[in-house]
Amino acid sequence: MLAAISARAQVGTASQLDVAQQGALVAGVRARIPGLRSQLEQQVNALGVLTGRTPAALTVRPGTLANLALPPVAAGLPSELLARRPDIAAAEADLRGANANIRAARAAFFPSVSLSGRLGFENIALATLFGPGSLAVSALASVSQTIFDGGTRSANLERNRGRYDELLATYRRVVIEAFTDVEDGVQAWRYTSEQEALTRIAVATSQRAADIARAQLLAGTIDLIAVLNAQNTLFSNLDTLAQVRLARFQALLSLYKALGGGWSAAELAVAMP
Repeated sequence: MLAAISARAQVGTASQLDVAQQGALVAGVRARIPGLRSQLEQQVNALGVLTGRTPAALTVRPGTLANLALPPVAAGLPSELLARRPDIAAAEADLRGANANIRAARAAFFPSVSLSGRLGFENIALATLFGPGSLAVSALASVSQTIFDGGTRSANLERNRGRYDELLATYRRVVIEAFTDVEDGVQAWRYTSEQEALTRIAVATSQRAADIARAQLLAGTIDLIAVLNAQNTLFSNLDTLAQVRLARFQALLSLYKALGGGWSAAELAVAMP
């Protein structure tokens, strides 16, 4: 576009202001390139750390996220999957060390609900957690006796009440954090999926506009600047699509992390041990 406007200026159909404004846009684009190269090199260094290799030994081939398939977020993911999370496992290990009844603790603080509803989007777990009578508002003292040996060691229970309440509070906190992480992951997946679908429509529309502009240029009804403007809109939408798809990948990875590691068809039927 700068070359086209400069050519116009030479024949008097564009001003030096037009040339300067377009030149400023070109300079701005050039100024972004070093930052992008820096990000690329940092990502290669990070890959080297993950793979135990030096950056020089890595070959990073250019590619596109468009060719990678994303597994669907299955509807009806059971909350039992969260028991695999390291923080929950550690909290339960502490409870076991205090002779706690893990089944009773889970029954009191770990509701068995579906983490994802229809189409894998609607997460109803937090409503269960924070509703009336939920673990977020239940009194610790009312469940301590049930969880710690069912009251068979009442004297020991009273003597260690502070420690038991601390362990239960920690367990309750990590469970709430786990369900919140899943909620955030499910919602991020939902909205990035919606955004990707809408961005694909924008790309298709701008592609059609660019095709029409090229046809009109060949017919002599518009000039090159109009064609380049249409192409610029297309490239901008393509860039947005790449960023949205990356965000969708990251949302899926966050959901995997929140669940303590993915899911499979077999795990959908798993029962809490």
